[in-house]
Amino acid sequence: MPYKNHDDLIAAKKRYREANKEKVAASNKAYYEKRKALGIKPNRDPERRKKSLSKWMANRTPEDLEKRRKLQHAVSNARRARLKKAKVGRVTAKDLSALLESQGYRCKLCGTDISAKKDLDHIMPIARGGSHTLENLQYLCPPSNRRKWAHVPLPAMLSAAVQHAE
Repeated sequence: MPYKNHDDLIAAKKRYREANKEKVAASNKAYYEKRKALGIKPNRDPERRKKSLSKWMANRTPEDLEKRRKLQHAVSNARRARLKKAKVGRVTAKDLSALLESQGYRCKLCGTDISAKKDLDHIMPIARGGSHTLENLQYLCPPSNRRKWAHVPLPAMLSAAVQHAE
């Protein structure tokens, strides 16, 4: 049964848990026992979690954090493409750097400088059947990317982008 929105899904899950308390409890117990056997401790203690995070952050440079953010973004894009049954190619950080250089650090739509802030965009949006391959990627400035959103760039949009750059 498809759900109309997130609230319907949450309500259905809650109804299931209430109707199947023993089954859910057994499933949870099996999950935690399996993790315990593997030596994985539950991280429920907020103080322990905070201490662990600050320890992790203390050993990272801003470059490490930026690299991790880019990696998480790339993984998210690839996952979204897989869920949409789109073609997923291997796009590396080197490929993305080369793409940015080939664009001359300029927005593909309006031509503004994007060396400080840039968004990676799918030319043919994944939502419209595009692929997550290097050939379908471009860098845009944030305003142009928000304007394009999940649309195929139309000539009218391109002329509006040129006006934005002026």
